[in-house]
Formats: sequence, structure tokens, C-alpha cells
Amino acid sequence: VVVSRVSSSALDMTEKVLSNYRQQALVDKQLILVVDIEGKGNLNAIVNSVSALASLKKEENIHIIIHQGPVFPEEESVSWCRLLSLAEEHTTLQHHFITEFFAECEYGKHYLDDQLDAFVYTDATAVGKSRYLSPSGKLSKDGSEHEYVEHLVPGSVMTTVSMLTKLCALRDLPQRAETKLYATDRYDFVSDL
Repeated sequence: VVVSRVSSSALDMTEKVLSNYRQQALVDKQLILVVDIEGKGNLNAIVNSVSALASLKKEENIHIIIHQGPVFPEEESVSWCRLLSLAEEHTTLQHHFITEFFAECEYGKHYLDDQLDAFVYTDATAVGKSRYLSPSGKLSKDGSEHEYVEHLVPGSVMTTVSMLTKLCALRDLPQRAETKLYATDRYDFVSDL
């Protein structure tokens, strides 16, 4: 399952998310796109814009959720839990793994395949990128590849739905020792975050 969110003030980013999703080599996938309505935007105009997209995407296993209310929290773990909750409220999750596509990032054709492969060959609870390429093609200065790490780059993390559900049920996130983060290679992910 790929989850992504865009702000109602940046609906133009929706096409970028859809493009990143569509180009994935992995065939069996699902996108849940959350449109987060900020402020007092014109709800009818936003619904109409998003509905035009939704009607075209049904055959591609794309679900669009319009979320009106408080803006998502900045803390990544809380945000993930809220996305999972919205996804479960509005659609049936059809897969065992979940990742978030950031509208600001680029995801290469084999991104999902590569992340899933890491679960086959490791005992990680989450996989993602520790090193990555910038839009200019420069390699990030810090980070590791093909090894366990302490930190993964936001927008590159994939875990199991069951692990995320378990973590979200806790009041406090577990100590880092209880999770195993594995960094895949730098390819198929571009970020300037």
C-alpha cells in the first residue's frame, strides 16, 4: 500500500504523486491519496477537482480521501498513525506493506520492488533510504547502504501494516532497540528534503 497526502493548497502536486505511483514496476499495488484541506478552502471546488481525478483512477487501484479537519501533525510517527487510521476508515487495505510517497520526492520505477526485496533478505521491521540522490544528482553526504541503521530518510520508509498498527496502538513509540531499520541502496529515490 502506498499512502500519500497533498495539501488542498498544493493540488498541483497530485499529478506528481500519481506519476510516481504509475511508473512503479510492481503491478500489485494500491494508492491511498489523502487530500488534506487546509483552512477554509472552497470545499466544493476541491471536491470537484479531486473527483475528476478519482473517476479516472478506479481501475488503477487508487483511492482518494478528502480529509477536512486539523492539519496533520509534523511528528512523523503521529502522522503515519493518522494516515493508517484514515486509510482503514475509508478503504480496505489490500496488502501487507505500507509506505508513504512524499509529493516533494521522486520515486524510480523499481522503488517499491527494491524496498520489498529488503524484507525478504533481512529481518528488519522497516526499510528505507539512508543515502539518496539530490535533484541535481549529488549523493547525500551522510548515510549507509545495505546495512542496519539508526535513521531512515523521511519519505523513504516502508514497514508492514501489522507493525505500524502495533506501533500506533502504543502510547509511546518503542525504544530504537525494539525496531530494526535497514537502509537499502541510494537508487530510485531523489529527495531535497
